Amino acid sequence: MTDTGLKWLSFFLGTGFLIFLCRIIFFSGKYCKSIDYLDKSIDSLNKENSEINKKIDTLINCFNRLTAKLENVKGIAGLNDVYFKSASPLSLTPAGKTMLNDSGLKTFIDTNKDELIRNVESQKPQTNYDAEAISRSVMLSLSDDPRLNTVKDYAFQNGKDLTMMLMAGGIYLRDLIISKSITITEKEHKNEP
Repeated sequence: MTDTGLKWLSFFLGTGFLIFLCRIIFFSGKYCKSIDYLDKSIDSLNKENSEINKKIDTLINCFNRLTAKLENVKGIAGLNDVYFKSASPLSLTPAGKTMLNDSGLKTFIDTNKDELIRNVESQKPQTNYDAEAISRSVMLSLSDDPRLNTVKDYAFQNGKDLTMMLMAGGIYLRDLIISKSITITEKEHKNEP
């Protein structure tokens, strides 16, 4: 090869090497930009993930509270069999009658019977079922009444559920109302022409 051929070969090799280096620098710059973009994207996703985790934690807390309430309802439903039995109509069990007597709840209802019956009748029950539901509601509304402190003490000392005790008291009150009114449906039928 001649000197000129070697010069041209050196020129082309040198130029090729420079082009190769330029490409490496160019692509490494693009690669660095891509890495920066990915870093920013990852940071953004981490922030979003953090917000999503907070929302998931909130949902889990709500779910846990709902589960606890459902378990409480299930537990309350299981307690029904202790104080009253699902017959038609609901009726107090012997344990329910004993609890009413021992707790003083029966005495409270008998002593305040006129007031309690007025409270039920003021809501104008249309059927015996309405009278039962309203009677239980009236009794439950008395849970903070200081006149029931002895009943609450009994519930606490004996590990009883005050809500279930008051619902059983509502059955007793319903029986007083129905016996006083004969029955709501019979009264209505007597008034028909």
